[in-house]
Amino acid sequence: MLCSSEINLFWSLFALQRAFKLELIDLHHSQRLIGIPDLLDAPLLEIINLECCKSLLDVPSSIQYLDNLHVLNLHGCESLRNFPMNIHFKSLKTLRLSECINLTKFPQISGDRIEQLYFSGSAIEEVPSSIQYIKSLRVVILSECENLRTFESNIHFESHVNLNLSYCINLTKFPQISGNVVDLNLSGTAIEEIPSSIDCLTELHSLYLEDCTRLKSISSSICKLKSLSKLDLGGCKNYRVSQKSLRKWNI
Repeated sequence: MLCSSEINLFWSLFALQRAFKLELIDLHHSQRLIGIPDLLDAPLLEIINLECCKSLLDVPSSIQYLDNLHVLNLHGCESLRNFPMNIHFKSLKTLRLSECINLTKFPQISGDRIEQLYFSGSAIEEVPSSIQYIKSLRVVILSECENLRTFESNIHFESHVNLNLSYCINLTKFPQISGNVVDLNLSGTAIEEIPSSIDCLTELHSLYLEDCTRLKSISSSICKLKSLSKLDLGGCKNYRVSQKSLRKWNI
């Protein structure tokens, strides 16, 4: 763990060297780090790891101009309240904002190569419809986001996506999504029904509803999902499902 003087020295040396060849910055668990400077003098940066920098307050919007940045890890940055909005990443593949317990807004980001977004345990309150325009998206993790109450943006995913909303304990409605979701995890949520609109998820392979104790009904439209091979209802004691569905899924 770096002390504040060591961090300041690092940034001073960084500025002096104009680190054109720098590809990695790893300052994880630097407890006193409150900010990072403009990093445009390091155009070859591929990875920035600031995991568990619990005093980090913000991230400069100029970070979007790092054209070779593939991974930005801000997991566990507990003081981070805002992430730059309306920014476009040229090469970013993975963004980790999990366990950012004071981050309430889902960042308005775009990029042609973004594949993985991690927000588990954050204070995210809603998911913007703009997420559907990230064409390369593969993984969206929003598990244990206790402030997330609705997912009602009529989001259509064109890419094949694994969407994890497990243990978002205040999520009461099935998300209004369509398109190529292949894996949907709603375990431990407060949803009460699986609506007929589920038949829009024609590519769905796995649906996890474990410990959805408020789940009362499952639409027979689930039988239209020809790709569905796994349905987990463990711990769901109050649901009703049609006889047709019972026969198909052997529930």
